[in-house]
Amino acid sequence: MYKNSICTEWKRDTGLSLGLFIFVWPDDTRVCVHEYGHTIQSAILGPLYLPVIGIPSAIWANLPALQKRRSREHLSYYRFFPEKWANRLGERITGDKSL
Repeated sequence: MYKNSICTEWKRDTGLSLGLFIFVWPDDTRVCVHEYGHTIQSAILGPLYLPVIGIPSAIWANLPALQKRRSREHLSYYRFFPEKWANRLGERITGDKSL
């Protein structure tokens, strides 16, 4: 458990939030804070969460051209609006530090 969400450990180097379910690398509190921010986004946006946050976030994370651009231009993954907003929400609500 993390706050009021169900935090599940998985052996991937990425985090994932699906409503109240958070999947993170074992003992990675900072990722829990970030993913909890996505949980709050989901509560705020309801059915708009996937088109506004989930899909753009997945594209930003996984599209090879965007991965290359982030690497080439030294761009933080967390500068993209859904990720930046998730960090701010997670930190504000939990009081813990995010990524």
